[in-house]
Amino acid sequence: MSDAVETPEEFLNRWKMHFAPLVGRASEEYAHHQTLMRRDIQAGETWRGVSRALDCLVSGGRLVGFQVAATGAPPDRTLLTEVVHYGMWAWGCVYERLTRENLSPFDPTGYERSMLWLLCVVRACEMPEAFSWLSSYVYESFVKGGMDGGGPQDKDFNNFFWLMSKSIKDGRWHAESKEGEEVGLYEPLFAAKDDASLTRAAARVCERVVRARLDGELNADGEHSIYEYDPWGTLPVDLVAFRAIRQSLTGEVLELGRGHPLLNAPFKDFPQLADLNHDSVFEPISSAARSLFGQSWRPWPSLHGDR
Repeated sequence: MSDAVETPEEFLNRWKMHFAPLVGRASEEYAHHQTLMRRDIQAGETWRGVSRALDCLVSGGRLVGFQVAATGAPPDRTLLTEVVHYGMWAWGCVYERLTRENLSPFDPTGYERSMLWLLCVVRACEMPEAFSWLSSYVYESFVKGGMDGGGPQDKDFNNFFWLMSKSIKDGRWHAESKEGEEVGLYEPLFAAKDDASLTRAAARVCERVVRARLDGELNADGEHSIYEYDPWGTLPVDLVAFRAIRQSLTGEVLELGRGHPLLNAPFKDFPQLADLNHDSVFEPISSAARSLFGQSWRPWPSLHGDR
């Protein structure tokens, strides 16, 4: 990246030029994963179909971000709703199957990066029931090793989410990390006491997104940044979720500000989505799941087993 100062308009043009050629391929990949998912479920390969639904979560999240970056339009509500449903139903099926087989549902799956993205999206889209269930799943995955083996290998990012997960679980804001769990780049977000400091901290993260996404710049520890991987690195959904979670636990009304073009519309403007309906039919996963678990099965049961 050049050291020359570029205007917001110049940045947005550069961002658009990077992602615009990628939208078509991303759309094809998402449609391909949907086709494979339906094919597997129709063939009776339900668990392969569930895995395909998690592929749809990744490729659909990629498509959402690429479209926003390339067009300057807000996230497509219909597409985002579909992607969220794929992810939530799939994780509900994974949990149900493994607990019924007396196996841990919190072992690594390889989809943990997209689980964290989904958690941020349901919070940004104001889906409280989905957020409550998935945040418990994320916390248990941290505690029981799933995130260690399958989560982001970006240490600061992993610790960032661990600190937020503990805060959500405890119902109180943990503003400081423990020794060995330092959050690095994200520390100023937790330390911010006013709009100006939060704005600076958020802008710093956005600059990291750009350098990682466009230039492949490694983290300070020599590891790859989470923002190089899909569905991350196009929309600051982690920052939007962070602000909302912090405010819900502290009552502080601090703004992310406009310190970086990625903090302006449309990048941080997520639609408010209706929360998940246990009784709705979301094809083809819901029918396949109900045929296995029973028509009365609710796809997001308590993680503690009290159905």
